[in-house]
This record gives sequence, structure tokens and C-alpha cells, in this order.
Amino acid sequence: MKTDGGRLRIYSKWKRMIPLMADAASKANVPETHRYGPVILGQLLKRYGMVYVKPDLGAHGRDVFRIERLGRGRTAAYRLRSNGRTRRFGRLSGVTAALAVPARRENYLVQQGIRLLRYRRRPFDFRVMTQRNERGRWEVTGIAGRLARTGRIVTNGSQGAEILYAGTLLRSRAKGDAPRQVRRLESLALTASEAFGRAYPASRELGFDIAADNELRLWILEVNTRPEATPFTKLPNRSMYRRILKLRRFNAAPPKPARPLRTVPPAARKRRPASFEASGRIPGALMKRLRKPSAVKPASRTAGRAARRVS
Repeated sequence: MKTDGGRLRIYSKWKRMIPLMADAASKANVPETHRYGPVILGQLLKRYGMVYVKPDLGAHGRDVFRIERLGRGRTAAYRLRSNGRTRRFGRLSGVTAALAVPARRENYLVQQGIRLLRYRRRPFDFRVMTQRNERGRWEVTGIAGRLARTGRIVTNGSQGAEILYAGTLLRSRAKGDAPRQVRRLESLALTASEAFGRAYPASRELGFDIAADNELRLWILEVNTRPEATPFTKLPNRSMYRRILKLRRFNAAPPKPARPLRTVPPAARKRRPASFEASGRIPGALMKRLRKPSAVKPASRTAGRAARRVS
């Protein structure tokens, strides 16, 4: 974990997911995720029928595996897909043997598989960008839909995904309800940003990979601490991209130094007496008041003569 140019960088996917899995408001939208192992792999396949296995320190959708359980009981078979290649196994031990080599090289995670919505028979999800704005609050600065390349199991742009407006993809499923679904994406991303910010106060920018299933339930698949702004350059309207760059520059700028307090050396300070009684001198302000002529005037000449005779 380090900070570079005002942006926090956490390399481990596992560490990035922990704040969301621990947050009461976000955990219901996070697929069940564990560190990879043959035992937990079998349990999740039995529970969900499909899982994704991905490297903890991976990026750009490389070396991601999708494993599906076909059938039940002793007749169950397994299908493993990765990098455009599909293999079938009659037993789970065949799957774990195939994963043993990459799992020895680096740590992997296993995650509940989400069956994504499809557009033109291709799965899609969303990249939602949040950044701290000029007031220090989290703001959604960009939402883009990512349509997977034909035959691919991931929606990363580096794997040939097509970038489209979120509303375009949602209208194929939600029809007239697409604007409300976009607002749901924004709300979930802001809630998750608050949870992540409490765990990592130095975070200034986050990129969420959010999927919707066939019931339009939203799922946070990953959170990135150094998300790329490249997908937003592929949209015809670049207003989101410009806002992202503006806040990125703002958050990267060093904080303005506080104005130093003016201090007076002890030798130059004038020591004033604590009170008039202690010094024996009349303060200047009180002396001015004593020198002023009386504001009370005689009511008339007769009253004035009478006052002089009495005196």
C-alpha cells in the first residue's frame, strides 16, 4: 500500500474487498469471496454452481478462471474457461489439478459467480468512478458500461470490451426504468466509498466494477484504488472524463500551508500592570473621560444663579 500523486494504491484485491465485506450497508452487495483453496472451491461450487478464480495481485482481467458445475451428485461435471479456452472435467479433482500450477505461482481468490445481464448476447457490467471533490466529499464522476468481447468471460477494456453508456445497456433490460437503475448504481458506489474511506482515510479515488444480475440486483465485483480513466475517453461526450481529470489534479495538489502565527519575542513585549490600583497610574482611556466637560447643563439662567448663590 502506498500513496502516489495523491492517489492511494492497494495492490491486493483481498485487502480492497475487506472494508466492503465488513460494512453493514455494503456487504449484501458483495459476492461471497475467500482466499482460494480446493476445499472452499468445492463448497462455493456446490452452493452457487459457478465461481470465478482470480489472482489477488492481478490486473486487466488476466489469468481469470470461470468454473461451472454441470449437473448434481456423482454425475456432476465441471467446465473451466479462461483466456478464450474451455475445458471439461468429470471430477472436481481435475479442476483443482488444473489450477494447482497458477495457484503455486501466486495467491488466488475464489468468488461467487454472478450471471451478468447480457446485451447482444454478450455479458456486461459497469465501471463507476468516485472521487473526493473540492469539499472533501465523495462524488460519482463517471459511469460507463463495459460490454465483453464475444467469447470472453471478463469485461476489461484490455480484453477487447466495448465501452457504452450505462443507460444504453440498461434500457435493453430495464427499458423505461433505466434512469432509476443508474441512480441505484450511483447510490451503491457512494455507500461503498464511504465504507472504504473509513478503512483507508487517505483514499481519494476509487473505481468500482459493478454487475447486475437477471433480477437487477447489483453486485460489487471489485474495487480499484488506481482506476484508469481511459474507458471514459471512448464515450462521445467527454464531460465525465474532464471532471475526472479535474478532481485528479485537485487531489494530487499538495495542501496549502497554514499561515504562520505572528509571534513577538519576549524582550519586545510591553509588560502592562495588572490593574490601576497596582500601578498607581491612571490609564489613558480613563483620563480622557475625566478631562471631558460635564454633559449636564443648568435648566435655565435662574436655576444657574440659584446654584451659584447656594455655593
